[in-house]
Amino acid sequence: MEVDPKIIARQLALIDSELFKKITRSEFASIAWTKPDKQIKTPNIVEMTLHFNQVSLWVSREILSSASTKKRFLKICHFIAVAQVNEKKEENLKRKKRKKEDNLKLIQ
Repeated sequence: MEVDPKIIARQLALIDSELFKKITRSEFASIAWTKPDKQIKTPNIVEMTLHFNQVSLWVSREILSSASTKKRFLKICHFIAVAQVNEKKEENLKRKKRKKEDNLKLIQ
């Protein structure tokens, strides 16, 4: 694949963030996304789920579209690199939060 994993990860994170922000507390608390009228009662959760499924399908298709085992392996490695970008960002955010909390404890 030719696109840098950081670019893919960033774009996916931006899309996910926008979808997640639209989910309301009442929508989440209703647990209606498991019911037949889920599109009406929890449209934002349905949209987030649909996006997740589309990304999963895209990744699967990208990997399986390669004829050779070597190319499939390289694509799997590429998507692992995409996932690791977001994992590293999450670890950094947690580290910063812990540091802030530690500093607040020192002040008190």
